[in-house]
Amino acid sequence: MKRLRLAAALVALACLLAPPPARPATAQAPLVLKVATSDAIDSPTHALMQAFARHAAEVSGNQIEVKLFTGGALGAERDVLKRVRAGSIQAAVVSLEALAAEVPAASVLLAPHLFRNLKESDRRLDGSIRKALQSLLAKHDMVFGAWGPSELRGWASAGSSPLDAKSAAQLVHAAPRSVAETKIAEALGMELSQTPLRTLESLAGNTAYAASLTPLELIAAGLERDATHYAVTNHSLQAAVLVYSKRWYEGLPEDPKRGLAKLPASITRDARKAQRALRPRMLEALEARGVEVVEPSSRERRALTRALRSVPAAVAAEGGGMSKRMLRAARGG
Repeated sequence: MKRLRLAAALVALACLLAPPPARPATAQAPLVLKVATSDAIDSPTHALMQAFARHAAEVSGNQIEVKLFTGGALGAERDVLKRVRAGSIQAAVVSLEALAAEVPAASVLLAPHLFRNLKESDRRLDGSIRKALQSLLAKHDMVFGAWGPSELRGWASAGSSPLDAKSAAQLVHAAPRSVAETKIAEALGMELSQTPLRTLESLAGNTAYAASLTPLELIAAGLERDATHYAVTNHSLQAAVLVYSKRWYEGLPEDPKRGLAKLPASITRDARKAQRALRPRMLEALEARGVEVVEPSSRERRALTRALRSVPAAVAAEGGGMSKRMLRAARGG
Protein backbone atom coordinates (compact mmCIF):
# COMPACT_ATOMS: atom_id res chain seq x y z
CA MET A 1 0.00 0.00 0.00
CA LYS A 2 2.77 2.39 0.92
CA ARG A 3 4.55 1.46 -2.30
CA LEU A 4 1.40 2.30 -4.29
CA ARG A 5 1.14 5.71 -2.56
CA LEU A 6 4.81 6.39 -3.26
CA ALA A 7 4.42 5.48 -6.96
CA ALA A 8 1.38 7.74 -7.28
CA ALA A 9 3.26 10.58 -5.63
CA LEU A 10 6.19 10.13 -7.99
CA VAL A 11 3.86 10.18 -11.01
CA ALA A 12 2.18 13.35 -9.74
CA LEU A 13 5.58 14.98 -9.16
CA ALA A 14 6.70 14.05 -12.69
CA CYS A 15 3.58 15.65 -14.12
CA LEU A 16 4.24 18.84 -12.19
CA LEU A 17 7.85 19.02 -13.36
CA ALA A 18 7.10 18.19 -17.02
CA PRO A 19 7.20 21.16 -19.45
CA PRO A 20 3.78 22.41 -20.58
CA PRO A 21 2.57 21.12 -23.95
CA ALA A 22 3.59 23.30 -26.86
CA ARG A 23 0.91 25.63 -28.19
CA PRO A 24 0.05 25.34 -31.86
CA ALA A 25 2.00 27.84 -33.97
CA THR A 26 0.04 30.94 -34.94
CA ALA A 27 0.33 31.98 -38.60
CA GLN A 28 2.15 35.28 -39.05
CA ALA A 29 -0.08 38.07 -40.32
CA PRO A 30 0.78 38.99 -43.92
CA LEU A 31 2.43 42.30 -44.73
CA VAL A 32 -0.09 44.62 -46.37
CA LEU A 33 1.05 46.31 -49.57
CA LYS A 34 -1.28 49.04 -50.80
CA VAL A 35 -0.79 49.95 -54.47
CA ALA A 36 -2.59 53.04 -55.77
CA THR A 37 -3.24 54.43 -59.24
CA SER A 38 -5.49 57.05 -60.80
CA ASP A 39 -6.18 54.76 -63.76
CA ALA A 40 -9.48 52.92 -63.99
CA ILE A 41 -10.20 49.30 -63.20
CA ASP A 42 -9.73 47.00 -66.23
CA SER A 43 -7.17 49.42 -67.72
CA PRO A 44 -3.70 48.23 -68.83
CA THR A 45 -2.35 49.73 -65.60
CA HIS A 46 -4.82 47.70 -63.55
CA ALA A 47 -3.74 44.53 -65.37
CA LEU A 48 -0.12 45.36 -64.51
CA MET A 49 -1.06 45.79 -60.85
CA GLN A 50 -2.82 42.42 -60.84
CA ALA A 51 0.26 40.73 -62.32
CA PHE A 52 2.41 42.48 -59.73
CA ALA A 53 0.13 41.28 -56.91
CA ARG A 54 0.49 37.67 -58.06
CA HIS A 55 4.28 38.01 -58.24
CA ALA A 56 4.49 39.64 -54.78
CA ALA A 57 2.47 36.80 -53.24
CA GLU A 58 4.67 34.21 -54.94
CA VAL A 59 8.06 35.64 -53.98
CA SER A 60 6.95 36.21 -50.38
CA GLY A 61 5.32 32.82 -49.85
CA ASN A 62 1.96 34.61 -49.52
CA GLN A 63 3.37 36.79 -46.76
CA ILE A 64 2.68 39.97 -48.76
CA GLU A 65 -0.98 40.80 -49.27
CA VAL A 66 -1.43 43.31 -52.10
CA LYS A 67 -4.46 45.60 -52.00
CA LEU A 68 -5.20 47.47 -55.23
CA PHE A 69 -6.74 50.95 -55.28
CA THR A 70 -7.76 52.27 -58.71
CA GLY A 71 -9.48 55.37 -60.05
CA GLY A 72 -7.76 57.73 -57.63
CA ALA A 73 -9.38 56.06 -54.60
CA LEU A 74 -6.45 57.10 -52.37
CA GLY A 75 -6.14 60.60 -53.79
CA ALA A 76 -4.59 62.51 -56.67
CA GLU A 77 -1.31 61.21 -58.06
CA ARG A 78 0.91 63.85 -56.49
CA ASP A 79 -0.73 63.40 -53.07
CA VAL A 80 -0.28 59.63 -53.40
CA LEU A 81 3.42 60.06 -54.20
CA LYS A 82 3.90 62.20 -51.11
CA ARG A 83 2.36 59.40 -49.04
CA VAL A 84 4.55 56.81 -50.78
CA ARG A 85 7.62 58.84 -49.82
CA ALA A 86 6.34 59.04 -46.23
CA GLY A 87 5.60 55.30 -46.15
CA SER A 88 1.84 55.40 -45.48
CA ILE A 89 1.19 54.02 -48.98
CA GLN A 90 3.61 51.29 -49.95
CA ALA A 91 3.53 51.60 -53.75
CA ALA A 92 1.90 53.45 -56.63
CA VAL A 93 1.69 53.41 -60.41
CA VAL A 94 1.86 57.04 -61.54
CA SER A 95 2.37 59.05 -64.70
CA LEU A 96 5.68 60.64 -65.60
CA GLU A 97 3.99 64.04 -65.16
CA ALA A 98 3.16 63.28 -61.53
CA LEU A 99 6.61 61.84 -60.90
CA ALA A 100 8.25 64.93 -62.42
CA ALA A 101 6.30 67.14 -60.01
CA GLU A 102 7.98 65.34 -57.09
CA VAL A 103 11.28 64.48 -58.83
CA PRO A 104 12.06 67.45 -61.13
CA ALA A 105 14.87 65.72 -63.04
CA ALA A 106 12.29 63.28 -64.43
CA SER A 107 10.80 66.20 -66.42
CA VAL A 108 13.47 65.56 -69.04
CA LEU A 109 11.65 62.37 -70.06
CA LEU A 110 8.66 64.50 -71.12
CA ALA A 111 10.72 66.55 -73.60
CA PRO A 112 9.88 66.10 -77.28
CA HIS A 113 11.75 64.11 -79.94
CA LEU A 114 13.91 62.02 -77.60
CA PHE A 115 12.90 58.79 -79.37
CA ARG A 116 12.39 57.98 -83.03
CA ASN A 117 9.86 55.25 -82.32
CA LEU A 118 8.43 52.99 -79.61
CA LYS A 119 11.10 50.35 -80.11
CA GLU A 120 13.80 52.88 -79.30
CA SER A 121 11.89 54.26 -76.32
CA ASP A 122 11.41 50.74 -74.90
CA ARG A 123 15.09 49.91 -75.26
CA ARG A 124 16.20 53.08 -73.47
CA LEU A 125 13.54 52.93 -70.78
CA ASP A 126 14.62 49.39 -69.94
CA GLY A 127 18.32 50.25 -70.12
CA SER A 128 20.03 53.59 -69.55
CA ILE A 129 16.94 55.48 -68.32
CA ARG A 130 16.03 52.82 -65.78
CA LYS A 131 19.53 52.89 -64.34
CA ALA A 132 19.51 56.69 -64.03
CA LEU A 133 16.00 56.73 -62.55
CA GLN A 134 16.84 54.11 -59.92
CA SER A 135 19.55 56.28 -58.37
CA LEU A 136 17.39 59.39 -58.72
CA LEU A 137 14.39 57.86 -56.93
CA ALA A 138 16.58 56.69 -54.04
CA LYS A 139 17.36 60.35 -53.31
CA HIS A 140 13.62 61.03 -53.04
CA ASP A 141 12.68 58.16 -50.68
CA MET A 142 11.40 55.86 -53.42
CA VAL A 143 12.48 52.63 -55.12
CA PHE A 144 11.95 51.80 -58.79
CA GLY A 145 9.64 48.83 -59.37
CA ALA A 146 8.78 48.57 -63.06
CA TRP A 147 7.71 50.53 -66.10
CA GLY A 148 4.01 50.50 -66.79
CA PRO A 149 2.17 51.10 -70.05
CA SER A 150 3.81 53.56 -72.44
CA GLU A 151 3.00 55.18 -75.77
CA LEU A 152 4.01 58.17 -77.89
CA ARG A 153 1.90 61.32 -78.01
CA GLY A 154 0.52 63.36 -80.88
CA TRP A 155 -0.95 66.84 -81.17
CA ALA A 156 -4.67 67.37 -80.67
CA SER A 157 -6.06 70.77 -81.61
CA ALA A 158 -9.19 72.87 -81.82
CA GLY A 159 -9.53 75.41 -84.58
CA SER A 160 -6.97 74.25 -87.16
CA SER A 161 -4.33 71.61 -87.76
CA PRO A 162 -1.60 71.60 -85.09
CA LEU A 163 1.09 70.84 -87.68
CA ASP A 164 1.58 74.54 -88.33
CA ALA A 165 3.50 75.36 -85.16
CA LYS A 166 2.61 79.06 -85.45
CA SER A 167 -1.15 78.54 -85.88
CA ALA A 168 -1.94 77.73 -82.26
CA ALA A 169 -2.18 80.50 -79.69
CA GLN A 170 -2.26 78.44 -76.52
CA LEU A 171 -0.99 75.05 -75.37
CA VAL A 172 -3.42 73.24 -73.10
CA HIS A 173 -1.43 71.42 -70.44
CA ALA A 174 -2.01 68.81 -67.80
CA ALA A 175 -2.02 69.50 -64.07
CA PRO A 176 0.52 69.80 -62.61
CA ARG A 177 2.32 71.70 -65.36
CA SER A 178 5.71 70.28 -66.28
CA VAL A 179 8.90 72.12 -67.17
CA ALA A 180 8.81 70.34 -70.54
CA GLU A 181 5.40 71.83 -71.39
CA THR A 182 6.64 75.30 -70.42
CA LYS A 183 9.66 74.97 -72.72
CA ILE A 184 7.56 73.57 -75.58
CA ALA A 185 5.19 76.54 -75.33
CA GLU A 186 8.13 78.96 -75.32
CA ALA A 187 9.69 77.29 -78.37
CA LEU A 188 6.40 77.51 -80.30
CA GLY A 189 5.52 81.01 -79.14
CA MET A 190 2.40 79.77 -77.34
CA GLU A 191 0.84 80.52 -73.97
CA LEU A 192 0.06 77.77 -71.48
CA SER A 193 -3.50 77.24 -70.31
CA GLN A 194 -5.42 74.67 -68.26
CA THR A 195 -8.73 75.75 -69.81
CA PRO A 196 -10.48 72.96 -71.79
CA LEU A 197 -10.15 73.15 -75.57
CA ARG A 198 -13.88 73.65 -76.11
CA THR A 199 -14.01 76.68 -73.82
CA LEU A 200 -10.95 78.23 -75.46
CA GLU A 201 -12.41 77.76 -78.94
CA SER A 202 -15.75 79.25 -77.96
CA LEU A 203 -14.04 82.25 -76.37
CA ALA A 204 -11.80 83.06 -79.31
CA GLY A 205 -13.62 81.90 -82.43
CA ASN A 206 -11.22 80.45 -84.97
CA THR A 207 -8.04 80.76 -82.89
CA ALA A 208 -6.31 77.37 -82.63
CA TYR A 209 -5.34 75.61 -79.44
CA ALA A 210 -3.28 72.47 -79.03
CA ALA A 211 -2.63 69.72 -76.50
CA SER A 212 0.03 67.00 -76.46
CA LEU A 213 -1.83 63.73 -75.79
CA THR A 214 -2.17 60.12 -76.82
CA PRO A 215 -5.50 59.16 -78.44
CA LEU A 216 -6.45 57.31 -75.24
CA GLU A 217 -5.63 60.36 -73.07
CA LEU A 218 -7.67 62.58 -75.38
CA ILE A 219 -10.75 60.36 -75.08
CA ALA A 220 -10.30 59.61 -71.35
CA ALA A 221 -10.21 63.36 -70.64
CA GLY A 222 -13.34 63.96 -72.71
CA LEU A 223 -11.43 66.37 -74.98
CA GLU A 224 -12.30 64.51 -78.18
CA ARG A 225 -15.57 66.46 -78.12
CA ASP A 226 -13.55 69.67 -78.30
CA ALA A 227 -10.80 68.69 -80.76
CA THR A 228 -11.05 69.18 -84.52
CA HIS A 229 -7.72 67.53 -85.49
CA TYR A 230 -5.34 64.90 -84.19
CA ALA A 231 -1.85 64.76 -85.71
CA VAL A 232 0.00 61.45 -85.28
CA THR A 233 3.39 63.07 -84.64
CA ASN A 234 4.65 60.57 -82.00
CA HIS A 235 6.79 63.39 -80.62
CA SER A 236 6.89 62.74 -76.86
CA LEU A 237 6.60 59.95 -74.31
CA GLN A 238 3.61 59.02 -72.20
CA ALA A 239 4.53 56.42 -69.60
CA ALA A 240 3.60 55.10 -66.19
CA VAL A 241 6.00 53.81 -63.55
CA LEU A 242 5.58 51.59 -60.48
CA VAL A 243 7.46 52.91 -57.44
CA TYR A 244 7.78 51.62 -53.88
CA SER A 245 8.14 53.48 -50.63
CA LYS A 246 11.83 53.25 -49.76
CA ARG A 247 11.00 53.17 -46.05
CA TRP A 248 8.65 50.21 -46.52
CA TYR A 249 10.90 48.37 -48.98
CA GLU A 250 14.00 48.55 -46.80
CA GLY A 251 12.08 47.00 -43.90
CA LEU A 252 11.21 43.86 -45.87
CA PRO A 253 12.82 40.46 -45.22
CA GLU A 254 15.59 39.70 -47.70
CA ASP A 255 13.77 37.10 -49.82
CA PRO A 256 10.74 39.21 -50.80
CA LYS A 257 12.98 42.26 -51.14
CA ARG A 258 15.06 40.47 -53.76
CA GLY A 259 11.89 39.28 -55.48
CA LEU A 260 10.51 42.81 -55.74
CA ALA A 261 13.83 44.38 -56.75
CA LYS A 262 13.65 42.99 -60.27
CA LEU A 263 10.18 42.13 -61.48
CA PRO A 264 9.61 39.78 -64.42
CA ALA A 265 10.00 41.58 -67.75
CA SER A 266 6.63 40.16 -68.79
CA ILE A 267 4.84 42.51 -66.37
CA THR A 268 5.99 45.56 -68.30
CA ARG A 269 5.88 43.89 -71.71
CA ASP A 270 2.24 42.82 -71.31
CA ALA A 271 1.21 46.27 -70.05
CA ARG A 272 2.80 47.96 -73.05
CA LYS A 273 1.22 45.49 -75.44
CA ALA A 274 -2.24 46.01 -73.93
CA GLN A 275 -1.93 49.82 -74.08
CA ARG A 276 -0.73 49.86 -77.69
CA ALA A 277 -3.40 47.43 -78.84
CA LEU A 278 -5.95 50.10 -77.94
CA ARG A 279 -4.40 52.75 -80.22
CA PRO A 280 -6.02 51.78 -83.58
CA ARG A 281 -9.41 51.59 -81.90
CA MET A 282 -8.91 54.98 -80.27
CA LEU A 283 -7.97 56.60 -83.59
CA GLU A 284 -11.06 55.06 -85.19
CA ALA A 285 -13.16 56.39 -82.31
CA LEU A 286 -11.75 59.89 -82.86
CA GLU A 287 -12.65 59.78 -86.55
CA ALA A 288 -16.12 58.49 -85.72
CA ARG A 289 -16.61 61.54 -83.51
CA GLY A 290 -15.62 63.97 -86.24
CA VAL A 291 -11.95 64.50 -85.37
CA GLU A 292 -9.71 64.63 -88.45
CA VAL A 293 -6.76 62.28 -87.89
CA VAL A 294 -3.72 63.66 -89.72
CA GLU A 295 -0.59 61.70 -90.67
CA PRO A 296 2.22 64.28 -90.99
CA SER A 297 4.36 64.38 -94.08
CA SER A 298 8.16 64.13 -93.82
CA ARG A 299 8.41 67.89 -94.38
CA GLU A 300 5.94 68.61 -91.58
CA ARG A 301 7.77 66.28 -89.21
CA ARG A 302 11.09 67.97 -89.94
CA ALA A 303 9.57 71.40 -89.37
CA LEU A 304 8.14 70.41 -85.99
CA THR A 305 11.41 68.74 -84.97
CA ARG A 306 13.35 71.91 -85.85
CA ALA A 307 10.91 74.08 -83.90
CA LEU A 308 11.34 71.95 -80.77
CA ARG A 309 15.02 71.01 -81.14
CA SER A 310 16.18 73.19 -78.25
CA VAL A 311 13.59 71.95 -75.75
CA PRO A 312 15.33 68.84 -74.26
CA ALA A 313 18.52 70.76 -73.40
CA ALA A 314 16.45 73.68 -72.04
CA VAL A 315 14.51 71.33 -69.75
CA ALA A 316 17.74 69.68 -68.55
CA ALA A 317 19.32 73.07 -67.85
CA GLU A 318 16.49 73.89 -65.44
CA GLY A 319 17.25 70.88 -63.25
CA GLY A 320 21.02 70.88 -62.99
CA GLY A 321 23.32 67.86 -62.87
CA MET A 322 20.72 65.11 -62.33
CA SER A 323 18.57 66.43 -65.17
CA LYS A 324 21.55 66.49 -67.52
CA ARG A 325 22.37 62.91 -66.54
CA MET A 326 18.78 61.92 -67.30
CA LEU A 327 19.00 63.59 -70.72
CA ARG A 328 22.15 61.64 -71.52
CA ALA A 329 20.36 58.45 -70.48
CA ALA A 330 17.32 59.31 -72.61
CA ARG A 331 19.61 59.78 -75.59
CA GLY A 332 21.16 56.39 -74.99
CA GLY A 333 24.33 57.56 -73.22
